[in-house]
Amino acid sequence: GVFRGQVRNDKVFRTRLEKNRMDVTEAVGYLEVRLIPEYLTFYVDQRFQPTTDNREAFGLLRGILPWNGYVKAGRMFLPYGLQLQDDGAFIRGGTNGSISSGFSFNQQQAAFELGFEPGPFTLVAAVSDGSSNDRDLQVTATASVWLKDLPVVRSVVLGSSASRAGP
Repeated sequence: GVFRGQVRNDKVFRTRLEKNRMDVTEAVGYLEVRLIPEYLTFYVDQRFQPTTDNREAFGLLRGILPWNGYVKAGRMFLPYGLQLQDDGAFIRGGTNGSISSGFSFNQQQAAFELGFEPGPFTLVAAVSDGSSNDRDLQVTATASVWLKDLPVVRSVVLGSSASRAGP
């Protein structure tokens, strides 16, 4: 319909845009460069909104270790628990009566990680600087198995994580 001599602004084909509003609650850019395909990868994860910070930047080397192993070094999220990108989840945020694990997607560290993925099994361990303002190293590890094609539930992931900071 026509409204004050112009096409209404709620129609698909309108004559002019009267208002434009966009709210961005989070903006993150990802870059992966395969320097040597199948072997060496460089990865960057940069947040632009609500703050500007580098979440991850690391090199990943595959294809030289047995059991589909890899080596990773740089700034990264430590391999603790399921890598759910929801800090309010039951296993991460200390909500719904759970304890806080101390690991979130706002905490990353300079670390060296070693991982193996033979078949359905995964074993990942990292050594990092630990908490700020201390001189201790932190060792973080996760082991899991992904069981597929099960009756009733289809698939199940079972695993455990541990972290220790100290001399």
